[in-house]
Amino acid sequence: MKIFVTGATGLVGRALTNYLRSLGNDVHPFARPTDWNPDTGFINRERLEGCDAVIHLAGENIASGRWTAVRKAKILNSRRKGTRLLSTALADLRHPPKALISASAIGYYGDRGEEILEEQSGPGRGFLAEVCKEWESATSAAAASGIRVVQLRIGIVLSSEGGALPRMVTPFKLGAGGTLGNGRQYMSWITLNDLCRAVNHVATSESLVGPVNAVSPTPVTNRVFTSALASAVCRPALIPVPPFALRLALGELADNLMLASTRVMPVKLQESGFRFQDADLSLALGKNVGPVSRLHKTQWIARHPEEVFPFFADANNLERITPPWLRFQILNPDVEMNGGTIIRYKLNLHGIRLRWESEIVEWKPPYRFVDVQRRGPYSLWIHEHRFEPHNGGTLVHDDVQYSAPGGALVRNLLIAPDLESIFSYRRERLEQHFA
Repeated sequence: MKIFVTGATGLVGRALTNYLRSLGNDVHPFARPTDWNPDTGFINRERLEGCDAVIHLAGENIASGRWTAVRKAKILNSRRKGTRLLSTALADLRHPPKALISASAIGYYGDRGEEILEEQSGPGRGFLAEVCKEWESATSAAAASGIRVVQLRIGIVLSSEGGALPRMVTPFKLGAGGTLGNGRQYMSWITLNDLCRAVNHVATSESLVGPVNAVSPTPVTNRVFTSALASAVCRPALIPVPPFALRLALGELADNLMLASTRVMPVKLQESGFRFQDADLSLALGKNVGPVSRLHKTQWIARHPEEVFPFFADANNLERITPPWLRFQILNPDVEMNGGTIIRYKLNLHGIRLRWESEIVEWKPPYRFVDVQRRGPYSLWIHEHRFEPHNGGTLVHDDVQYSAPGGALVRNLLIAPDLESIFSYRRERLEQHFA
């Protein structure tokens, strides 16, 4: 597909451009001022002729400063004027694109407490809701001309590369993190990874038209989010920020962004077949807060996956392939492995007795399952087990993503050598068992 992207230099635009290109698409930034200028009404229509889709992300940053009257006017006009100019130009092309995907935001719904919000839910009140209504209405010319138009209502984007998350993390790392207000307001979020995947899904799914919520299916309260973030950075969350302090520092922006409750569900995405990779908040934060180390091990076994998988599907066999020096013991040995299964065990790590709790979050026998640490020594532990048919046998893949307190020094001196020893022992035991 030939795709043009406005706002391609922003956090989402950069990641999306790279992602779409990795899939083989022909992606071009549509940049100011050479290609268009909403302030003057200039737009290079000829450059857009014959493209397959336009993804419109451009707009003034909402959260970069206090909302003065001048700033609010810039925020509104950058979205209304820019979207209207682009929409009208696309409608007038001799060979218009099949799709216009125009960014919007969950601010459309306003502050709605615990109400579950879907795409058909009406707009809320407040400045952001008014901006989003104007923003989405500005696509009307393209829709009227027969172009498939999608307004993508995006939630809080979680990424280590920029946006809100690094600013959230800083006070926690300094020991000054805490809930915002009473902590009961809902936060609807999505990782940058899933957002890029969702945009591609929307671009290629002809059935999707109109508003589409781009949020994970697991919105959480600010209190839950705060607890998960504190756990991800291994710091306490002891200092709540009262509403008056937020309003004093940020004015109207505090009520619209920090204290507003939006409990949004991605109904259209899920009904159209989209599957989120990052629906678990703790794992999503673990992947995006601080460095994540990766370990990959592969072993060929001369048996088919249907013969190999059952060995791993028996939790009792974990003890058989774990080194004795860990003094590993399953505390619920007769548990039946399946999606959602919790496995509890204890072990000895460098003389320290630890309890570990894992959950099976994906279970697709006989080819794949994924377990994640819910309680234990790591700030992040995701272990993907894959069983790939190969040369009459099975390639057993272990893909581990992990992070732990102590940074690179602890990883290099303790964790990495330990993992190498553990997986070496595991390889030997598996070879003996399947010999």
